[in-house]
Amino acid sequence: MRRHSLKRRYWPKYVNGDEIDKHFENKAIGHADSLPGKMLNVPFHIFGMKEPDYVMKLMSTYGTNELQAGHPTQRVYLDSERKSCTTNFCYPEVVSNHFKFRHSVDDHNAKRHSPICLEYTWATKYWPHRPFSFLLAISEVNTNLAEAYFVRHAEARPQLQFRKLLAKDLIDNPYLAEEQSKLQLRRSKRQCTIHTHSLVSLPPQKKFKGSKIVRASSKYPQARCSGGHRKVRTYCVCSPGILRCEQCFVLHCLEANASGSESD
Repeated sequence: MRRHSLKRRYWPKYVNGDEIDKHFENKAIGHADSLPGKMLNVPFHIFGMKEPDYVMKLMSTYGTNELQAGHPTQRVYLDSERKSCTTNFCYPEVVSNHFKFRHSVDDHNAKRHSPICLEYTWATKYWPHRPFSFLLAISEVNTNLAEAYFVRHAEARPQLQFRKLLAKDLIDNPYLAEEQSKLQLRRSKRQCTIHTHSLVSLPPQKKFKGSKIVRASSKYPQARCSGGHRKVRTYCVCSPGILRCEQCFVLHCLEANASGSESD
């Protein structure tokens, strides 16, 4: 019981709740005030609003006590003679924002879990996938809410319906197709030729006759490479019939790339 009273007496830490309650003791219901402070060099305010049986306290780094005409409220309470009384007032800005948006996280989670939760349907125990599935689900809901607010100016779509539309747009993404076509146009002939060269070996019992591969009497026939360095069985796929060792192949690629750059 003592711990509970201390928690209510000092909230947050280093803030004397009793002094704040005394300040509001004779104030009218709905009266709001604030107390400035600083913690770890960050300025903040303790905002208070008088309720019938307690003082509502909010710690915030933004907002004012300006009354919001568009957010009126009503309180019904018993006075000192146990008579029922009603008072009407407007919320101050900070308290108004608190009541307007306090369910935002719960609403967001409800959309994320309803009707099919991506995190649960993706039955994985692999740790990197688990936070990724959570972030993916959060992003999906954020995209749905952003599309509703900025594009359609209406209520958000049902999450499953939006998921189907989003998946289709991601598969048939014209932006990716456009980027791919631009990438293909930017690729030079020199870059294209890089992928046309590969050093491979003749199959067993095969040799070259001109540029054609024909049957050989020996299993692994060899011939001198084009550079005259040594006998090999390897050639570049771009020029069958010409045997090349590793050194000849490198020079061949450099020459092809140089000629491609000149043609560009």
